[in-house]
Amino acid sequence: FNLDLPEDSKGYLHRVGRTGRMGEAGTAISIVTEREAAFLRRCERDLKIKIHRKAIYKGKIIDPKDDV
Repeated sequence: FNLDLPEDSKGYLHRVGRTGRMGEAGTAISIVTEREAAFLRRCERDLKIKIHRKAIYKGKIIDPKDDV
C-alpha cells in the first residue's frame, strides 16, 4: 500500500516493482487524492503502463463504475 507517493515516475516504478519478485505477479495499491491521481496518469504515460482505478466503499475495493 502506498499512502505517500514518490517524487517522480522512476521512483514510483521502483516502489511498485517490489510487489512481485522472481517472475511472480504482485499488486500495488496507491491511496491518492484527486490531485495525486494526475501524478499516476503521468506515470502511466511516462512508463507506458496501465494503472487500474478502484474505489473503496464500506471497506471493500470496488470498480468505480459499480453501483454503491
